[in-house]
Amino acid sequence: MALTLQQMRDYLRTHLDLEVEDLPDQLIDAWAREGSKRVERAEARWPHFEKFYTFTFDVNASGLYPFSGIGGDLDQIANIVYGSGNFPPIHWIGIDAFQEMLAARPSATGRPEYYSTWNDNVTLFPTPDVSYNTTIRGYRSAVDWVAAGAGGTPDLPDELHNTVMTWALSKAYAQQEDPEMASFYERQFADELNEMRRRLVIAPQQQPLVLNSGHLRGESLLRRPRFDWEVS
Repeated sequence: MALTLQQMRDYLRTHLDLEVEDLPDQLIDAWAREGSKRVERAEARWPHFEKFYTFTFDVNASGLYPFSGIGGDLDQIANIVYGSGNFPPIHWIGIDAFQEMLAARPSATGRPEYYSTWNDNVTLFPTPDVSYNTTIRGYRSAVDWVAAGAGGTPDLPDELHNTVMTWALSKAYAQQEDPEMASFYERQFADELNEMRRRLVIAPQQQPLVLNSGHLRGESLLRRPRFDWEVS
């Protein structure tokens, strides 16, 4: 069940038998935001933040396409596929290999085959020679739900709302100089978070789990990939 910020405030004060003067909104709001951020950072790619973006890569002299231009809330890119034409996906490579490739062919233009990201910008190689429509699968940034006020709810699955409140409860006990109860609820926060990560992130049991899909990816960490332009 979704929990609003006001419900969290009320629960904490009731639980500790305190009045607003003893436990003001400002403190609870700060703890709730901190708890929410801890949950968000606990997993690099929560399914809750998955999102599709459509974007047209035009000819760009700078070679940089800001995340903000693709989607105002875009935080990470998982893959890029062409929206039309029977083309393979644009493959990701690390920024070092990308810079090496760009240095070898700085003026190359055509249909982009590789992309890399740096400083919240996407760079493509070769540089687009015309406009290309793409679909980008990515992860959005979390909304600052505390800024919405008393009616705001955590920008997380409902199952994790109580986990955010558990963190706030641990901080409330710390503020009341009760380290034993503060540690108890901090441990409970960690237990709840780990349990929900297993439920929400790990592959469903009804699907076979295949490690490495039986082949190596081009961007293997073991060695740098060999690109077409390097073949004599």
